[in-house]
Amino acid sequence: MPEIEYPDLPETWEWWSGNRGAAYYTRWFGTEHAENGYEGVISSDGLQTHSVQIYPILDIREDGELDVSELPEANKTYNTEAAAVAAVPELIREL
Repeated sequence: MPEIEYPDLPETWEWWSGNRGAAYYTRWFGTEHAENGYEGVISSDGLQTHSVQIYPILDIREDGELDVSELPEANKTYNTEAAAVAAVPELIREL
């Protein structure tokens, strides 16, 4: 599998961690500061669908976990992982 190049994100945004299995992957990203921020994820279900969702952060729980909206403000699908990754900066700018 070719190495995916992650583009620079707009100011105050950063790439976070990710997981990859034989049939799926996830890659997280979000704002540097959680307050009034966003959490996003790129994922694949193993069926050649690559999705990007960006959710507003509603609160920070006492344990430090983020409480995010159930409804994404951005939700797009792409045919390849590379296309999904490349689309993230523009989706952020559209928020």
